[in-house]
Amino acid sequence: MSPRSLRIAILDCDTPVPNVYSERGLYSDIFAALLRDAASTSTSPELSELKLEFSKYDSVPGQFPSLEEFPTLNGIIITGAAASAYDDAPWITSVADFCKRIYISYPGIKIFGSCFGHQLLCHVLFLPPGKNVVCRDPKGWELGVHPTTLSSAFISNFCPVTSNPLYADQLRLQFVHADHVNLAGLPEGFHSTGSSQHCSLQGVWKKGRVLTETVKVFGKAVWDETFMEDSLKAVDAEDDSIWAAQVMLRFFMEEETEERRCRADLSGTIPHRLSLPNCLICMQFRNTTAAALLSAAKLFQQPTFHNLPTCSLNQTSPSHYSTMPRAPVISVCHGGGPMPVMNDPGHYELIKSMTTKVPSVLGLGTPSAPRAIVLVTAHWSERRPTISNGKKHKLYYDYGGFPPETYKLKYDAPGSPEVAGKVYELLEKAGMSPEMDTERGWDHGVFIPMLLINPKADIPIIQLSVLSTSSPAQHYAMGQALAPLRESGIAIVGSGMPTFHNLRIMFSGGADDPGFKKRNKEWSDRLTATVKTEDVGERGKALEGWREWVGAKEAHPIGGEEHFFTIGCVCGCWGSREGGSICGRHERD
Repeated sequence: MSPRSLRIAILDCDTPVPNVYSERGLYSDIFAALLRDAASTSTSPELSELKLEFSKYDSVPGQFPSLEEFPTLNGIIITGAAASAYDDAPWITSVADFCKRIYISYPGIKIFGSCFGHQLLCHVLFLPPGKNVVCRDPKGWELGVHPTTLSSAFISNFCPVTSNPLYADQLRLQFVHADHVNLAGLPEGFHSTGSSQHCSLQGVWKKGRVLTETVKVFGKAVWDETFMEDSLKAVDAEDDSIWAAQVMLRFFMEEETEERRCRADLSGTIPHRLSLPNCLICMQFRNTTAAALLSAAKLFQQPTFHNLPTCSLNQTSPSHYSTMPRAPVISVCHGGGPMPVMNDPGHYELIKSMTTKVPSVLGLGTPSAPRAIVLVTAHWSERRPTISNGKKHKLYYDYGGFPPETYKLKYDAPGSPEVAGKVYELLEKAGMSPEMDTERGWDHGVFIPMLLINPKADIPIIQLSVLSTSSPAQHYAMGQALAPLRESGIAIVGSGMPTFHNLRIMFSGGADDPGFKKRNKEWSDRLTATVKTEDVGERGKALEGWREWVGAKEAHPIGGEEHFFTIGCVCGCWGSREGGSICGRHERD
């Protein structure tokens, strides 16, 4: 049996003090060295024979693992930082949103947070509306090596590692923190790792999902010795860094999910709509993350989100398509992961729209059906517009934590190098320096809606990325460049969540706040009015200022605009006197 491998991404959230950096490098270097030492010195073959692979990212300027890397990762480490989780800094929001996305969509990836990472994860996972779970410790700084008394639940799970004869139920770890997490209780499934005299919640743990500790980093020599003279004795004390690192390794090895294993098995077919009873859907989720996504989908049924669950645009009513020479342009909300094809009740209106309204708009099954579809997906962001130009494309299962059947979905529509070439020519003529990509698979922003819209898979699909820039003007210009395709029977489809895509609000309960509901309605009405604007110039100008609209940052957090920009591109595809309309509206108030 070959040794097991662990692949771990480490997000550096700060640079250590100069004397530490000169000796040991970045926090990612320190963690990597410590975990390798913990594995090599273990008497357990399970740990000593581990093959460890690390990738490192500077998260402050916005470096994160790519979507292509997610299926290969076992874990992510969020390091310490001088910052606090409640600080108002864009990079902190970006890291928080990244952690949220991983927790929600990729349950096979474990997340470890150290010090700042501990605060941030608690802030992300447990933040009640209008409150802060991280606050300044009234007792001041906790510095140096101090014992953490471990909780019984933590000991029972990690007892092969924490049975240190010197400290029975304790680990002695290095601390440097003045903030702490203040919670009256933890949600079901979460446990305290332990407490110290200084801090009642030194970390949280959820089996196979999350582990946090208030320690800044394990091991000696992480201090600037001029920092606090009266702490030097505690700083120099022996600690249990190796024991603690072995706990981390065992955590990253916990509960390898069936969903992760089956990602490599892309064979087999199932119907385009999975025949799974609602109760079976819930039972087949192997942890609360995917189940939480199911719960979040129920928000789409609530009156709060006036333009959800489906936001589709068309330039005229479907009945006119048989007499119009131009192919349609439409924007759809693709829903949460594969849930629309799982008959999830929270996606009822979206499913109904994509199986009835959208095919009618596209003229499917009639002489006016498009000869090809250019599909702009929110799940592919590139510096330049990038076009899938292969004759056939595999599927890219860029979601996690769902039943094995959802990783065997097939959508065998052809590609079209010829149409891809036309897309390239138009974008190049517009000065946008496009690129071609033959290898990338179709992500779920493509194949999930198309399984519902056109299960026959008889119309060629050309996948097109959004831009990694946050410029609405560039996306609008991209749409304007693509508009001539419609004259030759090529439809344009935008696939995102343009009306609302904020996972933090979905899962924190913030959607129930009356103030949020009011702002969201104003946001939805503003978007609807903009979409209906007939004049091309006015429509584009209105979209350029979308970030200043009331409710914009709640609908799409800074750094998470990709699900909005699909509609920016689509809005550029139709001309004057063709103002679009919001279809599939679901309002209950």
